[in-house]
Amino acid sequence: MIEGVYSDLVTFDEQFGKAIKEKLKDLERLMKGFHKYDRFALADALIECEKGYSKVCSYLAFKQHYEQDLLRSNNLLPAREFLSTLSGQMVKNALRIIEEMLEQIKKQTKIPTTVQQSTK
Repeated sequence: MIEGVYSDLVTFDEQFGKAIKEKLKDLERLMKGFHKYDRFALADALIECEKGYSKVCSYLAFKQHYEQDLLRSNNLLPAREFLSTLSGQMVKNALRIIEEMLEQIKKQTKIPTTVQQSTK
């Protein structure tokens, strides 16, 4: 999702924007083969709008949309294939990069940011 606001971050502070761009490149290398527009399709499928606010939809809502919408199901096949190949180490590396980006965003913008991990 940071890719979607990257140009605004560069406008906000060029040095900050460059630092975020480097982190995005690190994620790109980690996700080789999982293309930008496939990631956008996955993010779009996971986010729903409620009362003017965006939020991550529940698993059951996602599953219902996924199973009932053939076009969406087809658009998410690359994401499904990529996610099925993820190793635990790859996920840890991605989370580390994301946490580093969030920390930079927090310092620069003074907006509190966190990564909540499931305890299951």
